[in-house]
Amino acid sequence: MDNGSSDNCGIASRTLSQTLFTDADEGENTVTLTVTDNAGNQNSATAIVTVVVTTAPECVVARARDIVLVLDRNGNASLRLNDVDDGSFSNCSNRIRTREVEKTDFNCADLGEQLLTFRAIDANGNVGETQFKVTVLDETAPSIGNISRVNVTLNPGQTYSLPDFRLTAPATDNCGVAEYIQIPAPGTVYSAAGTYSIVLRATDQSGNVGEREVTLTIRSNTNRPGRGRIEAVELNDLTVPWNTSFDGVIQLQRKQVGKKVMEELEIGFEQEGYDPMKPGTYTVRYHFAEARTQEMAFKVKVEEKPLALDIRLSSPFLPKDLEAGMPVGSLITVDPSDKFHTYRMDEHSAFRLEGSSLIWSGEGAPPATAQIMVHSTDRAGQTISREIQLYRETGPNSLLIYPNPAYKETNILVNLAQESDVEIRIFDAAGRLVFTEESFQKESFVRNIDLDQLSYGLYNVVVKVNNQYLQGRLVKQ
Repeated sequence: MDNGSSDNCGIASRTLSQTLFTDADEGENTVTLTVTDNAGNQNSATAIVTVVVTTAPECVVARARDIVLVLDRNGNASLRLNDVDDGSFSNCSNRIRTREVEKTDFNCADLGEQLLTFRAIDANGNVGETQFKVTVLDETAPSIGNISRVNVTLNPGQTYSLPDFRLTAPATDNCGVAEYIQIPAPGTVYSAAGTYSIVLRATDQSGNVGEREVTLTIRSNTNRPGRGRIEAVELNDLTVPWNTSFDGVIQLQRKQVGKKVMEELEIGFEQEGYDPMKPGTYTVRYHFAEARTQEMAFKVKVEEKPLALDIRLSSPFLPKDLEAGMPVGSLITVDPSDKFHTYRMDEHSAFRLEGSSLIWSGEGAPPATAQIMVHSTDRAGQTISREIQLYRETGPNSLLIYPNPAYKETNILVNLAQESDVEIRIFDAAGRLVFTEESFQKESFVRNIDLDQLSYGLYNVVVKVNNQYLQGRLVKQ
């Protein structure tokens, strides 16, 4: 504070009226400097000391953006955390380890706006929170069953009362139909021949509208008396999943047109050429019992078969007492469209496949870990491939770390005797906590650990299973 005090005989001391400041002194403060020389003479001067109170930065700054979700045709939508995070960061750690939102799955009950809390957690367990808005929309219009043409023959003096086509062509919607009307209304009476337009209109709770026009053709029959009746109906084209049987196609038409109409017209179908396991478009011909010379047709498109979802092994564990020729487990393909699959695997020195069974053909005790590449082919000729990880049984409540040493990532296999509360902690060589995670596990599991943010060196892995501690060492290369 002294800005150049001086004396002809030298300065003995300098004193300030105030040297300690707190947040109570925020703003301008007058401070007096007193200078005393060697003869006891004194002189004073004042200066202004400005105190600025600053706030330490938050440890974790959570940032989230507002999200708009559109429900799918099943009335569901999912929130992805990466879409929500708008650049969260930590001032106390080098990375954000976990992001959490109180709700990620939405359905028709969530239509509209709602506020949610987004949490960002860094590698040291520090937490930051913020709120964001989720708007859930339904943009899918109701779907109306297939009915497009109705032919009616009226005898002299007869009338035709319009039926309720909503019964044979029901309306469906991912979030439910709020209103379904027919224009003109059921019961409207027609007496003159001609072509008429009937409109079916369905509205859902979000205001989406679906419509279908039905063409009603009324003909006059001057040759014979009788009552007015449906003479013919035009069947609409269909798109069906792979492996839909021909009977399944007929059932779909019966559902769209109505069982009563199908029975009254006694429709006959020709199956020739239809192959449910060969994607493509097929022509199905049909005729009516009283008009067999009037042949009509509709098209059926068989969709491509979806790829199988996954290949799994019934048991990924290798028993310690495994002997050559013993089965390890059976391959199972997750495929909602086809339960029949054939399997093959890449050549391996210790395993072979017999049908869907994986057989141990190695010598001696099985390794701690092993990988096999398997391939599954469905009846459509489509093949998926998966690498399956195998682990040697290590006994209940035991720990296996692999690969070890590791470069970018490693896996921690925790073999549990029963469902347990599990806590995984990783410490560096100086004893500092660099990773922690708590979870409840119903069975043995594998946790993949990203090592990109860790320095090279030795780490201690401690896994707490209920009240038991398991320990291992990990080397990051």
